Amino acid sequence: MKKPQELERLIEKTIEMYKLHKKKRKQIMVKEVEDYQRFFYAITGSIDKYKQMQSVGLNYIESNKKSIYEKLK
Repeated sequence: MKKPQELERLIEKTIEMYKLHKKKRKQIMVKEVEDYQRFFYAITGSIDKYKQMQSVGLNYIESNKKSIYEKLK
């Protein structure tokens, strides 16, 4: 299993990528985090290197919704 720092770095990078591609509209926290979770799932599923971090990352996102949402704004 990957180290927590690697997971956090992956989350930060995918947030940066998500922010570049998302539409500029305000959403409620639940919808914004769900959209990001879909994006994270698609990205990690398409890169073999990150497939093993997919479920751990989704659990991390789910348990840290508020901080993730703040980063997504």
